[in-house]
Amino acid sequence: STLGPLALVERRCVHFVRMRGSGSGAMHDAAAAAASGAMLSSSSKERRKTKASRRATCLFINQEIVRASTSGESGALLPTIEQHLPDMNLVNVSTALHRLAKCPDTRAACQSAGCRVLDDLLAAARDALLKLEGTIAGSSSQSQALSNVIWACASLQRTDLALVGSAARLTCQYLAGFKPFELSASLWGFAKLGSNCPRAHQLAVPVFEQSVDFILEDVEKYSFRCLNTCACAYAISGHHDRRLFDGIVQRLVSTASAAQSFEVVHCANAYATAGVPNGRLFAELSCRALRHIEFLKAEELSKLTLAFAAAGVFDKDLFGAVALAPQTAELEPGQLACLTLALVRPRHQASYVWMLSLLPMCTRVLQHIDPPELASVALAAAEVFGTPQGGSHAGAMHVPVPVLEFFHTAVPLVMSRFLSGQALAEVASAFLIMGIGRQSGLFEHIGYQTLILARTMAPSTLLLLIRDLPAAGCRACDAAVPVLFQEAAARLDAFAPHEFAELTQRCQERCGVSAQPLTREQVKELCRQIVLRDVGTLPGSTPTWLGFDQALACPLAPPDAFGPAAARILPSWDSCALALQVGGSSFSGACQGNYVGYPESGAAGASRGIFATQGSPPGNFAAGHGPLPGNYVGYPEVGAVGASPGIFATQSPPPGNF
Repeated sequence: STLGPLALVERRCVHFVRMRGSGSGAMHDAAAAAASGAMLSSSSKERRKTKASRRATCLFINQEIVRASTSGESGALLPTIEQHLPDMNLVNVSTALHRLAKCPDTRAACQSAGCRVLDDLLAAARDALLKLEGTIAGSSSQSQALSNVIWACASLQRTDLALVGSAARLTCQYLAGFKPFELSASLWGFAKLGSNCPRAHQLAVPVFEQSVDFILEDVEKYSFRCLNTCACAYAISGHHDRRLFDGIVQRLVSTASAAQSFEVVHCANAYATAGVPNGRLFAELSCRALRHIEFLKAEELSKLTLAFAAAGVFDKDLFGAVALAPQTAELEPGQLACLTLALVRPRHQASYVWMLSLLPMCTRVLQHIDPPELASVALAAAEVFGTPQGGSHAGAMHVPVPVLEFFHTAVPLVMSRFLSGQALAEVASAFLIMGIGRQSGLFEHIGYQTLILARTMAPSTLLLLIRDLPAAGCRACDAAVPVLFQEAAARLDAFAPHEFAELTQRCQERCGVSAQPLTREQVKELCRQIVLRDVGTLPGSTPTWLGFDQALACPLAPPDAFGPAAARILPSWDSCALALQVGGSSFSGACQGNYVGYPESGAAGASRGIFATQGSPPGNFAAGHGPLPGNYVGYPEVGAVGASPGIFATQSPPPGNF
């Protein structure tokens, strides 16, 4: 035990000689072996000393990084990383990235594009991963380093495609060595990076495809948090592998008792997003959420309810608790509107109670709710409290006061905003169902906007308005109905089969034709008959028709077709308001009353104004509205006698009232 390395080698050589026999040749071989062994031993010793020194250095660097990140000294981490970066190995680099991503003080600085230390660190990580790709076997420290690197890049929102590609290839190579928390963190990182970068998404596809078997094989080793993270990653990345989601359900259910409130929300959202809801899992998630509902934040309550609704799971107990939870009052206006929509189940007694709780909150913030959401909430409330087309059960005697307050508060807001086609259709349906707004000018406003937007509406929106506007009972809506039929006929080829069937039904009902299958040409002819008939009944107007197919191909007829007044309209007029032109007295200015003018599409410098006819009162514009070049599509204001839609031009240029 006291002999040195050289003496030990000599002793082994002597023993070898004795075993092989004595002789000069044997002694020579023994001496050569002894000398060679001594040199190898010396070289190995130096290598061992170098490796030990290297390990000690890397261990020291890791300790320094951890110390700087936990010292509480703001800004200590970045200088420490910069100081030791030249001596870092892959483990050090991954630790540094991981700590940067976890440290609130430095995360904001690192997320900016100008952080030089992070750029250098990412370059070092990229080089280390490329070097690792050339090795044959990996170790547990390498799998953890890979996981840390990709998770940190996602958390810091920094996408280096070379790094992502190398990390994806190495992850596939070393999948068998990943622990559950390492693989789940890696999948989450790849999913987040891929959601912001299509190329990163493509690079990570093999990781998601190959990980399924490894997860399912060792599913009993995974905690709820790890499986939940995996499910979220697959949902975010769009890899909705039903085999994975179904395969981990049993383990999720059995470990749900360990789930925190935010994890319950994420799990429900992942399964809803993937489109693979499971009744047992959602029942367990509901029980877990109900036990800790007071700890859920307002935003988490909203997301949880939306996830259940999106999955088609109508959990009465959970939804009721959410609707009545104090946190609900803290929601942002948009979140409150979405939550209200999620809780709706028409004609369901529970929805009736929940809506009564939520609508007063919506009313208080109604002016801050975006028009599409306002329209959707109004329609949802109408479906719960009203009767279609304002039937016998609608009206003040049957509608709770908070609901009436919501709708009456919404009327001026709707009339002061320019709605999209879908929102317009939802508002029309909602107020017709409730029987509210007929005396306020709301439906005149809806009719005017329908005329403006008809050419931009989706087929489904056209059908909704074709169904509802005839029941509005106002001139503007009556004028809009033939335009809707003409627009529908012009775009028959864009209608889906079920939309074409509904249009056929509406045409047959309006023309009094018995229900039977029709060809597209037959439906187009019915639309033509409806347009000709309805336009002829508009008050104060004379329909001018140039031929149905011609009008569809060129919505604006030649200006001189309608006489001298219309000839003054700029030939470039391309408004989306009237595919059908209404001629006669409305172009001559014979109708008394003011008109609300909307600028045509692309009119330079045009603005909304009030137009008056040649009769009383005189003048083109009301006080405060000066003449601007460009054409205007004019619609009569509420109360204008004998007025009808027409095209208006300003004083300069072209001249004239209309």
